[in-house]
Amino acid sequence: MLREPRLDEPFRAPPEFLCGGEGSPPVDLPLGGRVRPALVHRFVRAMARHGLPVQAARLGYDRLYACECFARAHASHDGDLRSLALELFNAFEHRDR
Repeated sequence: MLREPRLDEPFRAPPEFLCGGEGSPPVDLPLGGRVRPALVHRFVRAMARHGLPVQAARLGYDRLYACECFARAHASHDGDLRSLALELFNAFEHRDR
């Protein structure tokens, strides 16, 4: 069972969250939810192409930061980026597509 990290403790992202390649299984996030690391990496690269840097590890533990990143992506004119943001948002929030 995962627990929410306390504010006074440093976050250590699971290595598979940051280093998982294409086809790697979903990873449990500290705040809940399961997400494929490859999807996170695609999102980070797509955001970077639009000049919007994203901290991949922070997505896994800072819900407000993650939602802000997804909102910025969803506001873009890039349909693929918007789709990625929605897919990640649903994974982070345990929602079925």
